[in-house]
Amino acid sequence: MLMALVSLAVVGGLFVYLYRRSRTNPLFLSGAGAFLILGRSMFIDIIVDQGVPGLSPASMGDVVFAVVVSGWLYARHRRPVPRVRFSAGWFALGVGFFIFLALELALSLTNGGGLHPTVVLETRYWFYIPCGYLVALDVLRRFTLGEVQEYIGVLSILTTCLAVLYIASALNVPVYPYAKYQTSVVSGTTIIRDFQTVPAWLFLAWGYFLSQSKKNIWTFAALAVLACAVILTYTRTSIGVLVFTVPLVAGLLMVRRGRRSRGIVAVAAGVAVAVLAWGLLPTVLPAQFDFLQSRIRGLDGLQSVLAEPNFKFRNDSFETARRAGALADPYFGAGLFDASPGINGSQYYHVGDGDIQRVVYRTGLIGVVVFAALYIVGLLWTFVSIARRRLSSTAENLILTGMVTTLAWGVSFWGGSVFFWWPPLSLFSVALIACAAGVPVVAAEVATRSVGSRDGPGELATNGASLEPR
Repeated sequence: MLMALVSLAVVGGLFVYLYRRSRTNPLFLSGAGAFLILGRSMFIDIIVDQGVPGLSPASMGDVVFAVVVSGWLYARHRRPVPRVRFSAGWFALGVGFFIFLALELALSLTNGGGLHPTVVLETRYWFYIPCGYLVALDVLRRFTLGEVQEYIGVLSILTTCLAVLYIASALNVPVYPYAKYQTSVVSGTTIIRDFQTVPAWLFLAWGYFLSQSKKNIWTFAALAVLACAVILTYTRTSIGVLVFTVPLVAGLLMVRRGRRSRGIVAVAAGVAVAVLAWGLLPTVLPAQFDFLQSRIRGLDGLQSVLAEPNFKFRNDSFETARRAGALADPYFGAGLFDASPGINGSQYYHVGDGDIQRVVYRTGLIGVVVFAALYIVGLLWTFVSIARRRLSSTAENLILTGMVTTLAWGVSFWGGSVFFWWPPLSLFSVALIACAAGVPVVAAEVATRSVGSRDGPGELATNGASLEPR
């Protein structure tokens, strides 16, 4: 009861803060869903499949989707005219994704026969993914790049502050009153891996600070905190992404004329964080360092990775899921219903430890391609935009931030929860890339078309960040 009251107080305070910020930048209230899914990391006791008291069968995932849609309606009210023009291809990708899921649902209904309506209702989480993506596209295009960067900056700063709490909790300080995901004892020291209190936007914040044009002591401190939080998840995939993104961002900056100094600074930031983390960790936290080493030890080549038990388990799970789905249809899988038949005639088939298994089982090999397409297109568009277009510094920061987050979530798609954790925002980083790669609408055009809007016609003209040459 006490935690419920604390959660309500935090949610209330959060929306009061976002409302106050929305007076000058309506994106803060329009994008409230991204703050809300920080969830347990900021003492909001919500989990995506947790039921809503008194509103069964509604879940917290439905609540977040409702918040996302409400933010979209608010954005359309405050900003009736888009400030950034996107390529129609970004919307076409989302619509194609939606059509594919609709086809899957039709096939599932055809093969299901006599299913209870509540079973059909459970498929809504699949549709939250493309719907949330399309909503995010329409919201972001109504704001200038400067406003989007301000919003992402506050979200990143909050995430960094919450990363401090996660680090304390990982070191067995009683910060959160929730049951830990995984606890073990190594050499008399308690090792905690609590994925439910890891801030959801760690890699968004990492990309944001890594991509900033000017770095100061606070930027380096934020990067160090975020790196330590990722290291203390003891997740090899996340640590690998952390290490890989530093040279990637630096390399993309160096291919741009006049950006090589920024690339050098990005490398310096990564090296400084690495030296700090790997230099202090064995001394300050020897047990945690030994545990991390035990998870990494032996991964010195492709053969060792393929032979690693965890990789073998996931690969076997993928193959098992693929074969199970192929019993119904080799290309479209077993369908979207959890009641579809599984192996050996079992009524239910559950696969865990990765969305890729669920995707290949439910939607088949075609579904894997469709789900991966948006991530791949987002990353490719980042490289094209960086290499071939003139980008303002604001757009450059945003597109690199989106790239880092997309890369992290795309890699995790093969071994962790991405799409199904908070479906309405699972493709937010791709929408951010689309926004950064868009073309700002001319101020005079917006002023002419938005007469009578609540923000007035002169707002865009005063925001220099949105009008920089591209």
